[in-house]
Amino acid sequence: MSKEVAKVLTPLQIAFLDYLATEAKGDLRKAKELAGYSDQTRLSEVVNPLKEEILELAKDMLNYSAVKAVVSLQSVLDTPHQLGAANAVKAATEVLDRIGVIKQADQQIGIPEGTIFILPPKDGKVSMNFESNKIVDVTPNE
Repeated sequence: MSKEVAKVLTPLQIAFLDYLATEAKGDLRKAKELAGYSDQTRLSEVVNPLKEEILELAKDMLNYSAVKAVVSLQSVLDTPHQLGAANAVKAATEVLDRIGVIKQADQQIGIPEGTIFILPPKDGKVSMNFESNKIVDVTPNE
């Protein structure tokens, strides 16, 4: 039975993470400066020990943006001809997909075993004479 030990952050690290998500708007160097690190401190010395916390912060920020994304989609529904509507939909969809709210492409579709799909040719030209074609039942025998 293992117990996870909570990582203790220094006041500078806490300030760095706070500034990264707020005033620095994701700019690592600016967050480092605002947090009070010296100019001699390399960015890698600040970021490397905080990789997990930065990733969690990014996930949290996406989650916080979910409501804004939904409101943006609703706004486009109300006024679909507004300037930038397509970009708003694209951005909102990306946010909601990444947090798992609307992405459904990975769902499994239940198709009975032995089902055959007949797809049209790639060139788009379909010519079938149904009177001369025989339909054969290929259902597996049980």
